This record gives sequence, structure tokens and C-alpha cells, in this order.
Amino acid sequence: MTTLLLRMLGRLVCAMSLSAARRLGERLGLLWFHVVRVRRGTVVRQLRAAFPEWTARQVREAARRLYRNLGRWAVEFLRFVGPDEARAGLLEQVSTEGVEAFDQRVASGGGAIVVTAHLGNWDLAACAQALAGRRLTLLSRSLSDRRLDRFWMARRRALGLDIIAEDTRLEELAAVVRRGGTLVLLVDQATPPDRGGVPVDFLGRPAWTTRLPALLSLRTGVPIFPVFVESSSDGRTVVHVESPLEPLESSASIGERALAMTRAINERLEHRVRLHPEQWLWLHRRWKDPAST
Repeated sequence: MTTLLLRMLGRLVCAMSLSAARRLGERLGLLWFHVVRVRRGTVVRQLRAAFPEWTARQVREAARRLYRNLGRWAVEFLRFVGPDEARAGLLEQVSTEGVEAFDQRVASGGGAIVVTAHLGNWDLAACAQALAGRRLTLLSRSLSDRRLDRFWMARRRALGLDIIAEDTRLEELAAVVRRGGTLVLLVDQATPPDRGGVPVDFLGRPAWTTRLPALLSLRTGVPIFPVFVESSSDGRTVVHVESPLEPLESSASIGERALAMTRAINERLEHRVRLHPEQWLWLHRRWKDPAST
């Protein structure tokens, strides 16, 4: 049923103007916030804990803006995976900043590790980069709804993204970057200790965090490029490619070096979330107790 509704919504928003489609998406997002209330309590609790200096009104407004953004991003993505004419207006509004060092490395045949997060319309941005000719291999979790997962993954692949399963072995991931590929890893979801996660401070509290990017970088010698997406109020999607984190060389153990690099990644992400808290996916239970997983 969800997939059918998405197909119908996709046809509708592709038949509308971009501005009208965005307004529809924002209204659907507000309906989700005010009426459906999916994960609203989680969003409010996590915002309140991350920004203790905020008033209840500020917390509620940030949550409301997030849901409105989610609705807008959903219709933008449905247009982007639709007909070429529906995609064109959106593609023109995607820009990339700071990408020179990344492009130089890839052009020279060196691999790259990209770390990113559910910030801004990151899925649209990833597909736009693939359409621009950047070969990206995305490590992605599967959705619990199998039909919805097939719908989503098929459309991402159709635009040029290579997608591999979350349970892919470390050796296979290392092979991607060793042969000059770019591996994209999402680093903002809870990773319990039985899957290699470690507690690292994030927005004022320890959060179970993946060490995968750091371990891959240390094993392969490949730098990590933090990349974060911002959705501007004028409709633009800006992809910020930050300066790379090089694999640490020291007498410390690989575990200690991986922890230091993981902290550095979290600091980069925290900075971006604090700049635009209404654009990060607070619906994920980021500070989840591993005993509850």
C-alpha cells in the first residue's frame, strides 16, 4: 500500500510545477507532525536534550520545521527519480562546494571514503552527484518494508548509484576504495557495541557510533571526506565537501587511532547539525540504549 501511494504521489508531483509540488510536500509534512505524529515524541525529546537552553516553543518549532522539510524533500526526491523534465528544475538547483580536492584524488586513481548523514535532502544530493558522473558506492540499510525497499533502491540505482548491503564484509568494502572507488558511509545512526560501535560524545551526550570509516581509512590509507547537505530557503540544495581527514599515523594502537578519527568525524557532523538543527533526521533514536536493540 505504501509503495502504491508513493507511485501515485510521484505521478502527481511530477505533473505539478516545482513550487506547487514543494508546497504540497510541506503541507504533507505538517500533517505528519500535527496529526499522524510518527516519532514526534522522539524528535522532541532528542531536541530538548541536545539544546537544553531552548524553550519548549523553540523545540516545538524546530521539530515542526523538520517535518515540513521532510515533506518537501520527499516530493523533491519523487520528482528527481521521475521523468527528465521533472528532474531538470531540481538538478539546476543543486550545487557542490569544496569538491576540488575530492575530484583531484578520484581523477588520480586514488580511492576515497565519504562520510555523510541524514542532513538536508541528502538522498537527492547523492543521486545528483551520480548523475554528474561521480561514481559512488553507497553502503545502505534495507527498509523493513520489502516492497518499499525495492522501490527506493531501484530508483537510486537507476540514477547511477551503486548500492551494497549493510552487512558487506570489511574486506569487500576495503576493496572498493583500493581499486579507486568512492565508498559512501552514513555515520549518524546508533551502532551498538556488538556491531563495532563505540560511545562517542555527540551533541552533549555519549552516542554509540560506528568506527567503520576510521577502520577502513587506517587499513587502506585512504582519506575520509566529510560531506554534508544543506537545503537553502530559496530552494537550492548545497553539497558541502569538507577538507579530508587523513589516516592517523602514530605509535597508538589501531583502536585508539580509530577512536580519535571517529571523534573528529562526530565533531564535523555536530557542527553542521548545530548550524541547521531543523534539517537533521531526529526521528532516528540516536542515543538508543544498546540493551534495547
